[in-house]
Amino acid sequence: MKRSSIGWIVFVIIIFVGCSGISQQEYDDLQDKLDIANEEIDELQNEIDILTDKITSAKAKSDIISGLFVPTITGEIDDFSSTQSVTMLLGWTEKIEESGDPELKEKYQDLLNSGFDDDKLSIFFVYLFKSMSEDLQQ
Repeated sequence: MKRSSIGWIVFVIIIFVGCSGISQQEYDDLQDKLDIANEEIDELQNEIDILTDKITSAKAKSDIISGLFVPTITGEIDDFSSTQSVTMLLGWTEKIEESGDPELKEKYQDLLNSGFDDDKLSIFFVYLFKSMSEDLQQ
């Protein structure tokens, strides 16, 4: 009987010690740290979202440069058929939409409205390069 009594006493002590928990102050301190950590996580997620948007915009602009600037500079565009030109134009439009840059969209629309006037083309490309560089900063 002694053996079972000692077992019960040990059991009660283990339960008592194990269930004593933490003080309210310790709990409040941990809760404050958790709240601060959650705020930091939210801030970091916001930064990730901003950077992701910038990368997406820069990637779309890079694709525009590859698809538009290179054929224009090399003169390859002069040999395009009407179908190739329309296909290329639609590709540019899609990439410009992907960039999410309203000013780029405006400059592109100006370029289209001008019939690809040299001045409008220069304005478009200057903005394209400048804005891509700005996207990649920070």
